[in-house]
Amino acid sequence: MLDSDQTRLGAGHERRLHPLSWMFVLLLQIKGFALPLIALLVFGRNEDSWQWWGLIAVALMTLAAVAQYFTYRFRIDADELVIRSGLFQRNVRHVPLARIQSVALHRNLLHQIAGVAEVRLESAVGGDEPEAQMRVLSMADAAALERVIEHRRGAARAVVAAASGDAPAMAMPGAPDAPATQVLLQLPLLELLKLGLASNRGTVLLAAGAGALMQFGGEVVFEKLGDWPRQGLEWLTTLGVSLLVWATLGLVILLLAVIAGRVLGIVLTLLAHFRFTLEQAGPRVSVERGLLTRIRASAPLRRIQHWTLRQGVVLRLFGRSSLRVETAALRMGNEEQTVSELVPVASPDTLDALLRRWLPEWPGQFEFRPLHPRAWRRLCLAPCILTLGASAVLLHFIGLKALFGLALVPFWVWLARQQARAAGYAVEGDFLVWRSGWLDRRISFTRIEKLQGLRLVQSPFDRRHGMASLNADTAGAHPLGHRLHLIHLPESEARALYRRLATHLARTPWQW
Repeated sequence: MLDSDQTRLGAGHERRLHPLSWMFVLLLQIKGFALPLIALLVFGRNEDSWQWWGLIAVALMTLAAVAQYFTYRFRIDADELVIRSGLFQRNVRHVPLARIQSVALHRNLLHQIAGVAEVRLESAVGGDEPEAQMRVLSMADAAALERVIEHRRGAARAVVAAASGDAPAMAMPGAPDAPATQVLLQLPLLELLKLGLASNRGTVLLAAGAGALMQFGGEVVFEKLGDWPRQGLEWLTTLGVSLLVWATLGLVILLLAVIAGRVLGIVLTLLAHFRFTLEQAGPRVSVERGLLTRIRASAPLRRIQHWTLRQGVVLRLFGRSSLRVETAALRMGNEEQTVSELVPVASPDTLDALLRRWLPEWPGQFEFRPLHPRAWRRLCLAPCILTLGASAVLLHFIGLKALFGLALVPFWVWLARQQARAAGYAVEGDFLVWRSGWLDRRISFTRIEKLQGLRLVQSPFDRRHGMASLNADTAGAHPLGHRLHLIHLPESEARALYRRLATHLARTPWQW
């Protein structure tokens, strides 16, 4: 099989991408101009001459896409992938096959019709761009490339394992006796509906769309609607309806907006996670999902740096949770091409069984230690100061009505107490665990050996009240994720934990 795959890919010889590659590059370039083009079509005037400039831009992008196809070459050598690209500025990239940690296949509806796929290869070197991105390969070539990479990576690990005496070479992935692929989880339609109801993506998208529409096309919208909204409001005003009726009308409009957001969230969830399948082949896990666009991504378990169990309000009502992971190859803005959303929705028992499968030392239950008794003061300090400042500014403009904003201060205090009560940390065996969130509950954990950096933080307020925060970071940490930032601990505990983890970190050898 390996010899046939290498022969198919032309091992040792340069070759081009699929003949339709230029068309997909062109469509991707046009996609970036789709929104302004649509806006011009809807709101533009007929006498404008922007259409000719659009045709010229499309022609130039077509030439660029064809040039990229003819100047892009790749070659499979014994242990590396060599990519040559560029017309005026030639670039040559050598990517060791054993260093590739994640292989992602992206297939939209057009890809599926043409029988091709976009292949993205990620390593653990970081950065904003993947190690290699091939638009596009035939499905047979993409599958062959994936098998060749897996074999080379498995062979490299086998050599290391044989040298250290940890395991026989034949037991390593990519060897002839590598275990078969096993399906671990498939999400039925009912589970996707639950996930869609719990998602806020639809509501956010509706709000963003409404804001953009009012900003760029509000006048046109009102012209198309005519006078009936204004006439309806005037009619209600002439009826002399009470404040309760107006409040009820506002609540009905808000309820309709929430329903529309949830319906859109369900649609987006079905598009993103339709026929979701979680598989494992030896020490690698892979996910495949999507309705119109099929995405398949894989990564070795040993490269997972950070795990997060999440349970929002709606998911709690359904008795469900989700599991997200961060790998060393994860890049901000590239989550769709990775295994970041490992289990979008599942029961706690299912997640516990999967974690015990992947992490044999997984304790399941943790004894969480609380934050400092006065941590709630630290949590409510910033919002209370902002509320007081905003009220003082508004007092100058609207008078005593601004003092109603001070009613938020007791709310911030109450909310801070709830958040402080829900947070906590634990160190069980080889795991460092951080729990936070009152309504949106999250538990993040990592193996202590995966830590890449530690930082002890104390503000003047913290020093005065005898508390400190400990920030523990891993490789590939997403800046917007649920970080292992153990905030507002008792100072003695924070310093003791810092010394313990720093000592372990200094003794842990670096591994790629």
